[in-house]
This record gives sequence, C-alpha cells and structure tokens, in this order.
Amino acid sequence: MLSEENLIVEAGTGVGKSLAYLIPSIVYSIINNKRVVISTNTINLQNQLVSKDLPLALSAIGLIDKDFLKNFKFCELKGRENYLCFKNFDKAILDQNISVDMQN
Repeated sequence: MLSEENLIVEAGTGVGKSLAYLIPSIVYSIINNKRVVISTNTINLQNQLVSKDLPLALSAIGLIDKDFLKNFKFCELKGRENYLCFKNFDKAILDQNISVDMQN
C-alpha cells in the first residue's frame, strides 16, 4: 500500500488472507481519510468478512490504539439479485407457481 502497487496473493484456506488485507486496508483508510472497497467472489466470503474477520481485525487494531478507530465505519452492500422481489413473489403465489413449503 505504501508503494501504491498492485498485489496478488494466493494461499490456502485458513492462513489469514482476509486479515492480511483487512488490517492494512483499515489503517490506510483511517490515515488517508479514504474509502476502501473490498469486493468478494462469493456471498459466503462477504458474510465471513462482515461477521467474523472485520470485527477481529478491528479488535486487533483496537488493542494497539482504540482512539485510532473512533471514526472508522464499515457496511455491507449486496446486489439487487440477492434480495427477494416482492412483486415476483406475489405473482408466483397468485399464479400458484410456488409450493406450499415455500409459502410458509
């Protein structure tokens, strides 16, 4: 990040890749007052980052300096295709193209 170069990382499952890019991204964002966007290939990884890895990264940084994090915020964004379309759902129920199990 200091050299403003691209970085490609490949490693096995469970070695800490997420923390390896989250921690410097958080620090960079705070120091430079800039937004950082992290895009994932899967919803599962996105959920893992938000529910597990980001809180862990923030906790690790907070052990060093809690005041450093006071203005840091993060949010999760998902595409429209990841949400239920109520119009299509209502139409499916009216057309009876949906099973009883799916209605409950």
